[in-house]
This record gives sequence, C-alpha cells and structure tokens, in this order.
Amino acid sequence: MNTDDLCIINGVVTKICYTTVAGRAPLTPHELHFFDEIVSARADDIIAKWIDFFVMHKPIKSETITRRFK
Repeated sequence: MNTDDLCIINGVVTKICYTTVAGRAPLTPHELHFFDEIVSARADDIIAKWIDFFVMHKPIKSETITRRFK
C-alpha cells in the first residue's frame, strides 16, 4: 500500500510524495495514476479540510468522488 505526503509551502501544495507501507501491497501503476490525479485536482480542498478538522476542530463532511478529473 502506498501513502502520500503533501509538501506545502505558503499554503500551496508543491509536491506529492509517495512511499510504500511494509506488509501492504503497493498500488498498481493504474491505481497510482488515478490516485495522483485525484490528489492533484483536490489538493487545496484536502488541505482546507485538514485545517478545519485538526486545527479548527470543526466537523467536516465526507465526499464521494464519482467522476474522473481532467
């Protein structure tokens, strides 16, 4: 299984780093590409929700992604 780290400078995502987790199967290249597409397209939303939940202690609403991003 892969995990990701978002590198943020001045509130902007500048890089997405992927690492593997011991004992878990890594994502296939197709899955990794799709995951990268989602994270890249929604990076600002991910950061905003992270801040709302962990810093501001606000409840957040989960979202279901139903379409591909371009």
